[in-house]
Amino acid sequence: MEQVLFLLFILFSIVSWFLERRKKAKQLEEQQRRREQQQQEPSPSQIEVEEGDEEVAWPFGGELFEAEQPPPQDSLAEAAEAGTLASEREALEAERRALQVERMALEVSRQASGQQPPQRMNDLLRQRAAQEQTAPSQPLQIGKWKIDPKKARDAIVYAEILGKPKAEQREGD
Repeated sequence: MEQVLFLLFILFSIVSWFLERRKKAKQLEEQQRRREQQQQEPSPSQIEVEEGDEEVAWPFGGELFEAEQPPPQDSLAEAAEAGTLASEREALEAERRALQVERMALEVSRQASGQQPPQRMNDLLRQRAAQEQTAPSQPLQIGKWKIDPKKARDAIVYAEILGKPKAEQREGD
């Protein structure tokens, strides 16, 4: 049993290490994307409009004043929230996978040790109710003695200990 627990501990440690490593890699990737987006967005000082007597069409297509405006601070906050939500979802998914791996390991260890999986509570309650219905509520009284299941088992054990060995007993007795 200790070996199984040790193996589960090692397995859990390895899975956590992989998940942390993946999380750090995604954070670095997200930071790199943010830097690239900031570098790609042109600043207002970079856009120059030529002034002249004639009206010149905007060379980049579309209207001059319909150019994309930088996203407001709210959208940046929403983007950050979306990023955290995505990372939380990934973490939950990773935890779910880790739990599934643990369950599989426990199932394998149960099969190896020959144990039956635990029954549901309803099944156990039904079994208990059936046993209580079949067993008499009051111990039987035969003659002077009150016999309950525990006393009967003890009597059988004592009879086997104190009586003749089974090899010497006749089949008719």
